[in-house]
Amino acid sequence: MAPRGTVSETPRSAAVSRRLSQPERNVFVTSWASIANIPTDGTMRRMTVSGEWRCPAARIPPGSTATFTLECGGRAVKGFVVNFEGRYGAWVNSCPHVGTPLDLWPNEFFTEDGRALICSTHGALYEPDTGLCTAGPCAGDRLTPLPLHVENDTLVVRCDGSAR
Repeated sequence: MAPRGTVSETPRSAAVSRRLSQPERNVFVTSWASIANIPTDGTMRRMTVSGEWRCPAARIPPGSTATFTLECGGRAVKGFVVNFEGRYGAWVNSCPHVGTPLDLWPNEFFTEDGRALICSTHGALYEPDTGLCTAGPCAGDRLTPLPLHVENDTLVVRCDGSAR
């Protein structure tokens, strides 16, 4: 039994412990930055919820993600952008199985090996570039895509009605 005040290490808790020990991935900084859509490079932007989200592509290096909220038909839709091997994709942050967000820990979508996206609720695995569920309770389903394009090295995600 683990001593009081400590957590026995499982593969997942060991990964979380490593993340918590890395100052640049501090839970509070990461969660507030992702919730408020605040850049962590010292610049500030006013947060607005609209039908469009923009972010410099350089802020999302390969193997990372960013979260955002769009207004789609009067409804707030939470989404995320993924950079998988230099290719970007944008998805609604909702597991097709039961509709829960994929990231139990804010902005943590990739598996440990970085080859798949994972739903932290039931462990479903998704191809980062297609959104196809390859394992888990929703195998064969897909994440809901959001239209994404690049304008002058800026990622632009818009609501198109399918995310409602």
